[in-house]
Amino acid sequence: GTKSVFILTKDGETTYCNVEELVREHYKDKGLYEGSHAEGAVLNSILTLLLWDIIYLSEVPDAFRDPAQAYPLDWDTDDFYPRRKKAIDARIIEIGGMSKEEVCDQLIESFNSNLNVCSLVSWDRFRGPDHLAGLVRCMDPGKLALILSRMIRDHRTYRSGLPDLTCWNPEEERMLFVEVKGPGDKLSYKQILWIRFFNEIGIPSEVCHVDPTGSLDSKGFKRKSPKKGSPKKTPMKKTTSTTKTSDFVDDDDESPVKSNNKRRKSRGKKNKKSAA
Repeated sequence: GTKSVFILTKDGETTYCNVEELVREHYKDKGLYEGSHAEGAVLNSILTLLLWDIIYLSEVPDAFRDPAQAYPLDWDTDDFYPRRKKAIDARIIEIGGMSKEEVCDQLIESFNSNLNVCSLVSWDRFRGPDHLAGLVRCMDPGKLALILSRMIRDHRTYRSGLPDLTCWNPEEERMLFVEVKGPGDKLSYKQILWIRFFNEIGIPSEVCHVDPTGSLDSKGFKRKSPKKGSPKKTPMKKTTSTTKTSDFVDDDDESPVKSNNKRRKSRGKKNKKSAA
């Protein structure tokens, strides 16, 4: 179907934008001036930087055949976690016991030492290491460890469904994950699972529904607001099913690497040296 286009008027200037950009401006006005419309790219970048030495461990047999590989061959398979279980579990526990400053220092060090290396990190989405560290500083290390653990142990399942927007204010150490739903859009099963998970562990997350009232449809007619009033009573009908599957849509299968098609540096000998 056609995508909705919204008119945004701010500081006397009018621009046309998509629904995510419209919502992004809304949260800027609420003080969350930093943000990224990247879905899973932000958390996948944090995951990769903090577990770089484990993900790119060259000692795992048949994981790497080309120094320009963005990820090991068993990434997103059932074998990835079991083959590195001891190292992953120890690293997750270590991150959970760190202070915010310690986590940020390690992320910045990993960012600088591996900058532009072909990997799962979306380098182009961040202005620099301090930009991403500003977000990490907004999250409790114990809660961040729970997120990373969920992703690394079954990345194939949890790589999709992550919220559209990540918004934060590094000075106030506030952040928010936002799933944006435009007119007629519905939550998928995986999106519901991620939002529920964030809320359970105490990470701020919400769904922002954009009301199309007053906008124009594809034929140029103005949409009317819903009529108010008491609903009409209708006779009850017998049904054989209690589940309405049309309320949800399935997630599209996502590639483990997004917007990383630019030519990047290969790890080459540097990876072998760090693994040793």
